[in-house]
Amino acid sequence: MDQNSKTPEFFHLKYVLAAITFATLVVFSVGKLIDIYIELAKYRALAPERTITISAEGSVEATPDLATAMFSVVSQGKSPEAVQEANIRKMNEVISFLTSQGIAEKDIASDYNLYPQYDYNQKSADGAYTIIGYQLTQTVTVKMRALDKVGAVLQGVVSRGVNQVGSITFSIDDPDQLKSEARAEALQKARVKAAELVTQGGVSLGKIVTITEGDSYVPPFYGIGGGEAAGRGGAAPDIQPGTQEVRVTVTVIFELL
Repeated sequence: MDQNSKTPEFFHLKYVLAAITFATLVVFSVGKLIDIYIELAKYRALAPERTITISAEGSVEATPDLATAMFSVVSQGKSPEAVQEANIRKMNEVISFLTSQGIAEKDIASDYNLYPQYDYNQKSADGAYTIIGYQLTQTVTVKMRALDKVGAVLQGVVSRGVNQVGSITFSIDDPDQLKSEARAEALQKARVKAAELVTQGGVSLGKIVTITEGDSYVPPFYGIGGGEAAGRGGAAPDIQPGTQEVRVTVTVIFELL
């Protein structure tokens, strides 16, 4: 009897503990909901009820001050040793010439690619294609900061063995100041545009709520034609960098009063 009489008491204790746990969870959840409601109320109190969104673009035109070009020396031969000897000698002369033109070593990056050439109509006894020679391509990517020397540099590297010249890219080395000027112009345009619209709508312009910025900067290219070396044995090509436009777009949300 004593054991049976204790069983209801045990179950009663379990129910009490479960109820306490459930109540604790409810109190915790309600507290969280209250915190979220308070934060939402604060946001609504700070956020203006009426706004106007304006987009505008500012632009600044400037002359590029950096030219980037790719020069390659390509050699073919029966053995890798012979190909390397001829190709490396020419490329060393090219790099020596570039540094003699005032181009810093940090502005010269090189790449080396040696690979076999196969006769795909012939196979060896083990079924592999027959190697008939090797090709070595050494490429340097050069940044030229003295744009008045670009034509002379092109002529000089070709005369020293470069037989492939890639397109030349003109760019602005540090466009941050130009972007700042374009940004200021875009923001001023947005203010003027917003003021005109709110005046027509019979309301007043308040403070700026948010500003979102985007920029666009696309450098032009100078093509050398077919990838083959140009200007071999002739006069230095006359290369003009032209001008570029740095553009910044802003989207501004103004408060309406």
